[in-house]
Amino acid sequence: MVTITNAINISASSNLTSLTLGNSNNFLGINTLDCNGSAAFGTVAGTTAPPNSLVISPFLGIGTATQFLLGSTAEFVMPTTSTECDLVQTSYVGSSATNASNLIHLTARGTVLAPTANQRGDILAEWGVRGYNGTGFAAASMGSLLMKANENWTTTSNGTNISFQVTSNITNTLRQVATILNSSASISGVAISELGAGFLIKEGSNARMGVVTLSAGTATVLNSTVTANTRIFLTVNRQSSLNLLGFLRVSGRTPGVSFSISTGIALDFGSVVSWLLIEPI
Repeated sequence: MVTITNAINISASSNLTSLTLGNSNNFLGINTLDCNGSAAFGTVAGTTAPPNSLVISPFLGIGTATQFLLGSTAEFVMPTTSTECDLVQTSYVGSSATNASNLIHLTARGTVLAPTANQRGDILAEWGVRGYNGTGFAAASMGSLLMKANENWTTTSNGTNISFQVTSNITNTLRQVATILNSSASISGVAISELGAGFLIKEGSNARMGVVTLSAGTATVLNSTVTANTRIFLTVNRQSSLNLLGFLRVSGRTPGVSFSISTGIALDFGSVVSWLLIEPI
């Protein structure tokens, strides 16, 4: 039996088409539980469920009868072969451009009854992946996105950073490669924190980086991504080039089509020039 305060008591396997709690009618249709209010299952540490919500403690399993990951709060399993376990959020925001589907993590030090402020270095949220290695699922995440406190938090200071962590081939050691942070009021951006790590840019047709060989002191690079504001950086590849007689410069551009390079010296030929395109924001 399912016991509901101030309501009828029904069997857990009731053949009723729907069950409504606190509603005067069945708003959601048949085969539903329509709750206008709150429901709390298990021990919730002395707290009450938020309005129109469901609180379950200590564990909720969907598609699994047992807790697979020690310490987890909820697990969703699709045991059927060749199926996905997807979580979908849909928002209809009307004319508002500020609303959207959100996945929000709340993290605090202390306890639910006595929370305290986060401190510098605290993990505020983590998204991790654990694949199957032939014997079992990895005991720890082998790729993760970490969001951390970048300072001790107060009501007016909530600095954060985002760390990208990956595992190199033929290893099982997670390492931090890059971090997005504000290190000061004037310095912010992407920090490459791993020795040997850096930016990798694919070259090819209409890429943002490449090489071109000068002929009679000039060269034209066909590239549909170049704009009127593109910053074009040039350098000569000394390992595969002759000495330049002139100085490299961007001599022209046609947005969406190409840009031209020149040294101003017709005798410059055969030198390989590397170029990089970056857009200002």
